Amino acid sequence: MRPAFLFMLLGLALVTLHHAYADMPESAGMVIMREAAEKGDVKAQNMVANAYFHGTGLPKNPQEAVRWWRKAADQGSGEAYSLLGTMSYLGNGVPKDSSEAVRWWTKGAEKYDTDAQSQLGYAYLVGDAVPRNFTMAYMWFNIASVNGDKAATKSRDSVSQGMAADMISEAQALGDEWMLAHPKALPPAPVENKGPIAISAPKPVKPEDEEEPAKGH
Repeated sequence: MRPAFLFMLLGLALVTLHHAYADMPESAGMVIMREAAEKGDVKAQNMVANAYFHGTGLPKNPQEAVRWWRKAADQGSGEAYSLLGTMSYLGNGVPKDSSEAVRWWTKGAEKYDTDAQSQLGYAYLVGDAVPRNFTMAYMWFNIASVNGDKAATKSRDSVSQGMAADMISEAQALGDEWMLAHPKALPPAPVENKGPIAISAPKPVKPEDEEEPAKGH
């Protein structure tokens, strides 16, 4: 798997990192974000991790990025699972370990993180830490596509060009079975707002051409 693609998934430049704090100085926004992260807000934890990874508002430190992603992962964040997988794959902030990467991506996929699902597709496509298997690659790309990942749609269609019709049918059936076995969690019911809400921001996107360092539901 090419590093450029991984960095596309690991962050498209923190374009949204300070979106929630656009009307205040960066330092003030970072203080609020760190406080929310320390109190256990999972989105803030992912944002702090991204800030440490990119060196935006905090010193660049991949080990600290991993530490904060682990905190978010401890709360079941699919985004954190996915990015920990990519850090493990690259050997950035943690020892390089493709098998560990696949383990994290699998956990992220089960949380319906489309980046994790796509990464599993590529792992099966190239046979890295898992046996090379076009049927499984198609399955994961298709699952990510069904969940709205346009890049995964293109990857699925590309893989399908080298597959027989019965292989595609099998991959689609396997994907249906997986989604039935892993139903997407329903969003929580709305509650009355009785005070300030926890810090929240859009999911960070990942840059394609970040310099190679050995990436935040």
